[in-house]
Amino acid sequence: KLLVSFIILTIIFLISPLFTSTAYADTSHCGAISTDETWSSSGNVHTVSCNVTVNSGVTLTIENGVIVKFYSNTSLIVDGALQVQGTAVNPVYFTSIRDDTVGGDTNNDGAATTPAPGDWSRIQFGDNSNDANSLIDHAIIRYGGNEYYGGHGAIELLSASPTIQHSTIRDSQYYAYRADLNSFPTLSNNTLINNGINGLTLTSDVYGSNINADATWDITGTTYFVRDDISIGTDKTLMITPGVIVKFNLGHSLFVTGSNSALRVLGKSNNPVYFTSIRDDTVGGDTNNDGAGTAPAPGNWSRIQFGDNSNDANSLIDHAIIRYGGNEYYGGHGAIELLSASPTIQHSTIRDSQYYGILTNNSTPNLICNNIFENGTLNAGIRYYGLYNATSSVIVNAKNQWWGSTSGPYHSTNPSGAGNAVTDGVNFSPWRTEPCGEAFPATTIIATATSETQIDLNWVDSSDVETDYRVERSPNGTTDWTEIAQLSQNTTTYSDDQVACSTAYYYRVRAHNASSGNFSNYSNIAGARTFPCAPSNLSANGMVLNWQD
Repeated sequence: KLLVSFIILTIIFLISPLFTSTAYADTSHCGAISTDETWSSSGNVHTVSCNVTVNSGVTLTIENGVIVKFYSNTSLIVDGALQVQGTAVNPVYFTSIRDDTVGGDTNNDGAATTPAPGDWSRIQFGDNSNDANSLIDHAIIRYGGNEYYGGHGAIELLSASPTIQHSTIRDSQYYAYRADLNSFPTLSNNTLINNGINGLTLTSDVYGSNINADATWDITGTTYFVRDDISIGTDKTLMITPGVIVKFNLGHSLFVTGSNSALRVLGKSNNPVYFTSIRDDTVGGDTNNDGAGTAPAPGNWSRIQFGDNSNDANSLIDHAIIRYGGNEYYGGHGAIELLSASPTIQHSTIRDSQYYGILTNNSTPNLICNNIFENGTLNAGIRYYGLYNATSSVIVNAKNQWWGSTSGPYHSTNPSGAGNAVTDGVNFSPWRTEPCGEAFPATTIIATATSETQIDLNWVDSSDVETDYRVERSPNGTTDWTEIAQLSQNTTTYSDDQVACSTAYYYRVRAHNASSGNFSNYSNIAGARTFPCAPSNLSANGMVLNWQD
């Protein structure tokens, strides 16, 4: 009996690993890396038990498929170079020690703990890091961005500009990315999900609030979030390229006040630049990650202010949409505020300001065909003010602007004007009787088949000045486009019921302004195939059924 028992126990011991979950050994890391090092995916989970620092002049390479788990409050600090070489099939994971969904139960506590936002701190690139040799490619970064010292980003940039691409950053307690004003990363094809802020957060608490070098904001796949006030420094220019979205924290501003400083906003008619509220989800998505918990409102943020030392000749706002600014602080601001400054503002929309669309003081800006409406307090059907001139003896030329009404702006000399009011010292006549006219394209069109004979379309209304939308259809997505519908302004849906079963169709949409005759560029192309045709002509012949497919 003893022999039989021994044999049975031996067999159980030998085969038991076949019925248990995969065991992952771990390789622990802590402290400084002073020579080039590679973390391989040889079946081990790499754990960070205390802060790991990649020293200046050193490269840490992390191969595809590697899983890195961080203990509480730990970080990877890069003062040299970091090469994360994930692939679409084998991404690199940066996650919490409590995350059992990849690499198994590394902290060996069963289900006693689960991962949560802020479990670990950050991947930080310092000002001595090697920008040209630093790359994060195909990584999944989650549960970082903890609260320590006011909140970190899962990725943090201190005068650093690495490349981050094809990656997912999610479930950060505070920020997906957090950067100072001297960081200009290359960000492309990344996905941000359920972070405290789903954007590139710009802060002033590390190296100050001044942009001290000529700078370009050109990232279009990620929203810029201005958390703190920002100033453009002496002799410096900030350029903002087409398609960029800038969202401001509540009450904050962009100042163009350094001696000889300049702001150049270079939007296009089909690709404007947006300046808006952190609560505005209609562009750039739900950046503050609160779902429908908040909605944008006039006065959410303060202003873009040009000071008396700014460079008028080099300052330009072109094809921008500026909304929800002009807050109440210190008696009321304009969304654009000019203090002895006279930049050019053209082909832009300034709307939904709490106080003033534009406030001027001893300024003569060059205003070319702007849409200025719905700004200020509503009083007896009139909103005060679209343009407020605090020094009426200095005349502001605001001819040929659109004020929101064919009757022009309200003023004592134009008492029938139903548009945004103006003060004395504003030369507003003649005014435009239709919006300044390039319509912006619809975006993110989606086509969904709902039956054998219907395809539903949905898109985002990105235009402020369209009078209608035109829907076109093609049998192949490249040729034979036919206009199938003309829809009223602000429309975002259409159902095409003139389609056949089991057939693919392709759609595109463009906005139109009837007054100017201008069309926007086309939207993206979306396709869908209708449901399969139902069988027909069913008949019975004895026990044999026949029908037509």
